[in-house]
Amino acid sequence: MSWHGGVERPGLGTGALPRLVAAVALASLFGTARIAASQEPSTREADQPPSFPARVELVTVDVAVIDGDGNPVTGLTPEDFAVFEEGRRHAIDSFEAVEVPAPPTPRPDEEGTEEAEERPLPRLSENDDAGDTGRTFALLFDDTNLTRLSAHRAKGAAAEFLRRGVREGDRVMLVSTSGDAWWSEAVRGSAGRLSERLDLLQGKLALDLSPERITPWEAMQIQLYRNQDVAFRVTRRLEKYNAIPAGVSPRPLLRDALDNPVLLQRAQEVYIGARSRARATLKTLDRLLVSLESTKGRKGLILISDGFIYDTGLPEIKRAVESARRSNVVVYFVDARGLEGMPAEMTAQFGLAPEARDLGINALGGEYMGAATFLQGDLSSEGTQSIATESGGFTVKNTNDLAAGIERIARESEAYYLIAYYPTQAVSDGSFREIRVEVAREGVEVRARKGYYAPLPGEDQPAAAANGQPRFQPVLDSPYDRPDIPLRMSSLVFQETLLGKAKVLVVADVDVRELEFEELGGRLVDALEYILVVARAGEHFRYDEKIDLDLRPEGREALEESWYTIAKEFDLESGAYQAKIVVSDQNGGGIGSVTHDFVVPALGGLRTSTPIVTDRVQEGGSRPRPVLRLPRRYSRDSVLFCEYEVYGAARGDSGLPQVVAGYRIRDGHGATVVNVAPTPIRSTSLGQLSRLLAAPLASIADGKYELVLELRDEIAGDELEVREPFEVAGDS
Repeated sequence: MSWHGGVERPGLGTGALPRLVAAVALASLFGTARIAASQEPSTREADQPPSFPARVELVTVDVAVIDGDGNPVTGLTPEDFAVFEEGRRHAIDSFEAVEVPAPPTPRPDEEGTEEAEERPLPRLSENDDAGDTGRTFALLFDDTNLTRLSAHRAKGAAAEFLRRGVREGDRVMLVSTSGDAWWSEAVRGSAGRLSERLDLLQGKLALDLSPERITPWEAMQIQLYRNQDVAFRVTRRLEKYNAIPAGVSPRPLLRDALDNPVLLQRAQEVYIGARSRARATLKTLDRLLVSLESTKGRKGLILISDGFIYDTGLPEIKRAVESARRSNVVVYFVDARGLEGMPAEMTAQFGLAPEARDLGINALGGEYMGAATFLQGDLSSEGTQSIATESGGFTVKNTNDLAAGIERIARESEAYYLIAYYPTQAVSDGSFREIRVEVAREGVEVRARKGYYAPLPGEDQPAAAANGQPRFQPVLDSPYDRPDIPLRMSSLVFQETLLGKAKVLVVADVDVRELEFEELGGRLVDALEYILVVARAGEHFRYDEKIDLDLRPEGREALEESWYTIAKEFDLESGAYQAKIVVSDQNGGGIGSVTHDFVVPALGGLRTSTPIVTDRVQEGGSRPRPVLRLPRRYSRDSVLFCEYEVYGAARGDSGLPQVVAGYRIRDGHGATVVNVAPTPIRSTSLGQLSRLLAAPLASIADGKYELVLELRDEIAGDELEVREPFEVAGDS
């Protein structure tokens, strides 16, 4: 073809485009590809315990040095640092000073602007630049342990961090313990999309101000430790509020306070609930820490929560500390309860104040038990505080200015030092190795992890289950893509299929050149295992599959050029989504992953399907059919094809829509190099509208361009502009 213009396709019909796209794999040309596993969504992976690949030959520690005003100290050299492991000083083998550039100063006409401009989402996502050397922040929104009130306060602080604390190039994760969010995003201009997702989260913990209220710490002391002093104090309080029937309560020095069945039942209920919530938080925390293990650069995890108790019966606490040390992640705890005043039982709501002996020195139990009335805030969040301290972080607590505390977290990460050394005794015995970092400066505070766990024998390569998938989970959870197997991904949104839902096709290409095929009987054999997840706030869709590849040599050659295509259809509501695929080569063991963000637009009004932009068509039949190719880089001697459908146009007296459409091609400076005037799109008898246009690229110089589709509804007067980027690069 050698013309600019449009080809009407009245026989195409709404819904035909997805079927055309799904056919692009053409597996019969290359051999066979058999799906060997269920396509049903699965969540079994979340219950698998993670393994920790240990590589302690070179120990890396990131160090923040803070002055008395809370600002990072810059300009230090290796000679300013001393690193000790188990009390023995080690030579520094690698040193890097990192300073995060300050945000650009706004122009005078931009003063007062609250948000930087959010850049459009790319049509194509690739994992060829899966770098992870900058700053990484993980916001763990512990909605399981947040009330609605504290969640509102927490969201304000987190939003301020996203607005002022992150920089261009940072990677930020937003995760909730309830599973309503697991989202990662590279900051491009601003973190506005993350702020939108944050706003959707809510606290799920009910605030207990009932007369029979027992704090989680009190419940643990009674239920787990059988603490008589706490039991007597709680009993006296519940008696005052008539929460325990008169005459049932034992009296001090007369009977065992733990004989009270009402007290024990209430303590058990509260303790089991608190323990369950803590385990849910710790499980998510550990999973998040494991996902950051292979990430380089400064890593900070901000746990926003009302906190949980330090329960020595929870092995998950120790495990979270170990994971933080293994992953070299600094954990910060932001106590969302804010400034705490008097205990709840001393407020006017309860009416009667506790007895004096419960506020001071208790004759039975000594000072600590009486003073515990005023320490409920700290005691109820000891577990969270301990994890932050052990990882080299700190706690922001007892303040209503959470934004200032969270800004401090961001500020101390603006400059830091990556220090690495070789331990003299790299023995795989699983023992804890204490690290201490000193700086030759007066009046500074050094923040670094306190140590690491040496690997156990055989820990270097974690065992995999029969289907090889347990090792997928950290890669799936990671905020960074893995480039071992080159991948690319895109998405296309089509017609409305169900009420409020559109048909969406998620397409991923796999570079088979990186697969280790085995030759058997003149054929090339391998298998791909993959997990594909499409998620948004509050819901996700997941597919686990195994595809057996059995190819002829010519089939492999063809796939090396076109790549192997995986395509899945979803019915999705309007909103922002994130898709991620993790692919493993069964023979070679390599793993690749790629993440793609996309938006399903509002389904009302005038809109188009996602245009299929390509330089290839299948001839035959009444009209050529476009062949979907994800890369949008074309040669000058090719023709640019674009096909799309039109939805939501008004209908006139004839019952048919009247839409005209043209297009322009603009260069990187916004100048129009091709302009085709609008012409009517002929509809089918059912009112369906579609168009295939073709534009030769011979007269266009190399460079980046934008295809601009311009549509107008002649009946309703609505206008629509759709922009599709592409690139021209030389001759084929």
